Amino acid sequence: MTTFYHPGNQLLGREALLQALPVALRSGRPVALSAPGGMGKTALVRAYARYFSARYEQILWLNASTHETLLADCIDALQRLTLPIQAKQDLRRLLQP
Repeated sequence: MTTFYHPGNQLLGREALLQALPVALRSGRPVALSAPGGMGKTALVRAYARYFSARYEQILWLNASTHETLLADCIDALQRLTLPIQAKQDLRRLLQP
């Protein structure tokens, strides 16, 4: 088994979760991480992005702290991505409050 701990990432004991995440993401169903603050959700996702980045063309990190920050990050991401105009318009419509 690969150990995903190194100084600073605090994933000691979370290897099983890190291994399960790609399986869940390949299922085609939405994936949500839920736990009280300080339990390592962000560290887990950052480790996933670091270790499995070769599987993806792009990785987006969106701040969903508030509706406004999520909307701003989505708009920024849309501007950076080379999506067809219709796809961008559809996504903007979905993000309207």
